[in-house]
Amino acid sequence: MKTFLLTLCSLLACASTYASTFSDADYFGGANSNGNPNGVLLIANIDDAVNSSFDFVSPDRTASFSIGAPYDPSVQGTYTSQLGYTPGTTIDPSSLFFTFFFRDPLGGQEAERINLGFNDLVFNDGSFTGTIVTDLGGNAALVGNIEDDGFVNYRIRAISGEFVFDGAYARFNTPDSGSTVALLGFSLAAVALLRRRLAF
Repeated sequence: MKTFLLTLCSLLACASTYASTFSDADYFGGANSNGNPNGVLLIANIDDAVNSSFDFVSPDRTASFSIGAPYDPSVQGTYTSQLGYTPGTTIDPSSLFFTFFFRDPLGGQEAERINLGFNDLVFNDGSFTGTIVTDLGGNAALVGNIEDDGFVNYRIRAISGEFVFDGAYARFNTPDSGSTVALLGFSLAAVALLRRRLAF
């Protein structure tokens, strides 16, 4: 009986409680004949930067983009927006994930995808900030409070040399409060039933 109870609780704890996943995919410089972004050339020492934002509420200028060579095959594919987030809805901070794509402007095979996740972000009263530095000589800074307005602002600039900034992608989950309540009710009913059985 103890084994059954432990298994039941494990199943309840592991059940998915996510209602929705939201994402935004932004690419720059239009798309080439292969469907990949042309990208934006950023050069250090000329105060050039890309200032943009992830909008998880409404459609913006891009809905999806594809990443191909020279990026590693493990990151190649299509990155698509899933919008419709309602500001004020609780999000799961641990599910926040931001990705930036950079490559060599001279047509070489040097390219990198940089990720920022929960452990890379600094949280303060619901808002968060994050910063990355790339091997190609650039950096990215982002700041936002998704629950307030559904936006995260970001700035990409070259701090040394030059590189092409192709695209950015972000996603997060919202917990499903309905499922959580249902699971709690089910678990309480199951515990009550087991108590009755164990009493006899």
